[in-house]
Amino acid sequence: MNRKKETLTQEEMKKALNNFLIKSYIANGTIKATPLSVKKNLNFNIKKDILADEMMSVRCGGVDIEIQAQCELENQNDFLKYYDKVSKMITTFDFSKYESMSIEELRSYLLVWDENDDNYVVRGENLIKDKVKRACVGVYSLLKGGTWIYANKNSEDSENKFFNSDIDEIIERINEMNFNGELSEEDREKLINALV
Repeated sequence: MNRKKETLTQEEMKKALNNFLIKSYIANGTIKATPLSVKKNLNFNIKKDILADEMMSVRCGGVDIEIQAQCELENQNDFLKYYDKVSKMITTFDFSKYESMSIEELRSYLLVWDENDDNYVVRGENLIKDKVKRACVGVYSLLKGGTWIYANKNSEDSENKFFNSDIDEIIERINEMNFNGELSEEDREKLINALV
């Protein structure tokens, strides 16, 4: 039987790669990927330098920000301590409770940044009290759309926003978090330096 070869758009490839990298972090406590593993798992080629850039983007613009935000951290020393805790816990964390949830249901367990809400930071009605567990679920939420709700966007658009963003949008988000007191100046500089 002949199968018609599927051709993915750039957007679909980027989303698939980002999901693959997030799943790698969840499985390993760090993002591990090679051009060969991408080819084997996603069936498309990627250059080593482009993969390295994508890994850095997912780590700095997704995983690190989610850990920093869900743990409500103020400084780099706290971030490193919690990053280590989350990286260890996430590899054995039981996500079965959250797998069948929509992104809206999942967000009820997390801190959410909603540009449509006057308070901006919304504490979910089922907020997970333990910061490390909440950060694990926050990282997992990136697979479904994350914890950032953009103004004047329908939910489908906001769910895909993380995957469609470019470096400028990630830097803008980092700057907003710094402005709102959610990210220290030192951490802001480190994240931006890692991206550029």
